[in-house]
Amino acid sequence: MIIDIIGRLVDRIMNMSNARTFDRTTDSLEAISNALGIGPAVGLWMFGIVDATQVASAITVITNNLQNVPNDLLEGQFYMQVLYNTSAPGTAPEGETVQITNFVQGGALQTFTVDAFTANVEAGDMVCIFHQSLLPVEILGRGTLDTSSATVPADSTRIEVDNYFNGCLLMTTEGAVRFQPRRIVDYTSVGGIFTLDPNNPFTAVPGVVDYIIIGDQTEFIPAADGANNRTPADVIGGKADTAIYTPDAVSSTIRYLKGLMGAKIMVTGTADAGSDADTLVDAARTEADNYWNGLCLLMITGNNVGLARRIYDFAAATDSIEVRDAFPNAIAAGDVYVILGDYETLLPAADSAENNLVRDVIGNKTDTALTAATAADSLMRYIKGLLTLEAPTVMGKLQIAATTIDLNQIAGTYDLFTATAQDVVVEKLVLRCPALAAGGALTSISIQSDDATPIVLISSAAGAIANLTSEAQLAWTGAMLLDAGTGAKIRLTINGGATGVAYVCDVIAECRAVVAGGYLA
Repeated sequence: MIIDIIGRLVDRIMNMSNARTFDRTTDSLEAISNALGIGPAVGLWMFGIVDATQVASAITVITNNLQNVPNDLLEGQFYMQVLYNTSAPGTAPEGETVQITNFVQGGALQTFTVDAFTANVEAGDMVCIFHQSLLPVEILGRGTLDTSSATVPADSTRIEVDNYFNGCLLMTTEGAVRFQPRRIVDYTSVGGIFTLDPNNPFTAVPGVVDYIIIGDQTEFIPAADGANNRTPADVIGGKADTAIYTPDAVSSTIRYLKGLMGAKIMVTGTADAGSDADTLVDAARTEADNYWNGLCLLMITGNNVGLARRIYDFAAATDSIEVRDAFPNAIAAGDVYVILGDYETLLPAADSAENNLVRDVIGNKTDTALTAATAADSLMRYIKGLLTLEAPTVMGKLQIAATTIDLNQIAGTYDLFTATAQDVVVEKLVLRCPALAAGGALTSISIQSDDATPIVLISSAAGAIANLTSEAQLAWTGAMLLDAGTGAKIRLTINGGATGVAYVCDVIAECRAVVAGGYLA
């Protein structure tokens, strides 16, 4: 039987009798294979033609030339690519590749269910079906995400141990971010959580979609001055990183290199015996006295690694470099150092008595106020002292307190001022009426302290309604001590009743703090 089939096949191909003309429906390789009943072999790569019965669809494809492929064989590990879009060559879905999720062998016709193409497959389109082993990558796993996230997607059905997929690529095969490979920087077994490269997450949430895990990848450059510390790329950094001069736990090698280059390394050397916390001795330093003064000493190794100090003095006779302030640890023989030509000046400690560098004279923002001249204090202390002397609540300095009160209120006593923080001496008080005469039920006002024995500033006689004319002023001058400890007050009493209309008076008081900080509130 095999010989007979071979003979019929050779006869059709060679046309040995010269009696046949070429007819595509009977003489093409496709037609010959179908006529002989051998169909395409099941292999890693197969060609398919979309049947005329195909209804335009992005997820269902019907072919007519894969009769010999067993049912369900082409599921999971096989992919479909549209080779040719018959109705619109060169446009989607031509060139797109998706995973085959179901294959039904129907004899004359075969039905594929696939992850969605971006456009419909139509009758007459040409497709190929190929095994995942033909992909230019190694697929380590596949599944369906059940947590949709651009940064920490998850598949809770995974059973691999922690870190199993670290360094691999996660790539969805459908959905909004299909075929975007993203690096897995951490895999957590519980919940099947994939933590993706924070510098390059998915461009959108992927959805609950199918994915594959690829065993190869390329690292991405982190963002400028990135603080992540997950991959070698994070440690190396990027070209856009800026210089840094102080070591920390989040900066890249590029930042440190730029810092060193920007600081202008003048010389490098190794400390000799005899060095201590504020003096480095190096016999190799043969420069003249004061040659290195004002530059910066940066320790590269040893107990002070990464710390920098300003050079206060260089003595050629002893080959010693003296720094201010001292390092926290003694410099040991063999410690490597560099001298930098420029470095950001460090601030002195708060209220420092040092007087060696310009910074010592300028001071520190946290310096406290000083009101007496000395030979060991900073400009900042004196400036703060001057501001303190100019403060309105300085002891004995005249202060002005102001408030208003509306006399259109029921008869009663109302607060005007309260002694606050420290005792105050009140020297003057003025009440000014608005631009109308008082009336209504009001008969008079009075102003007094709230002491057990009150001090009367404006009596009810002086504050009689007859005196409350348009823009009239009632004044008092004298001396009255208000005790801040008891919260002593100056109060105004309305006699008779309300004015019937708004009657807002301005009240001004002059006072002085008995102890700095006192005022009228």
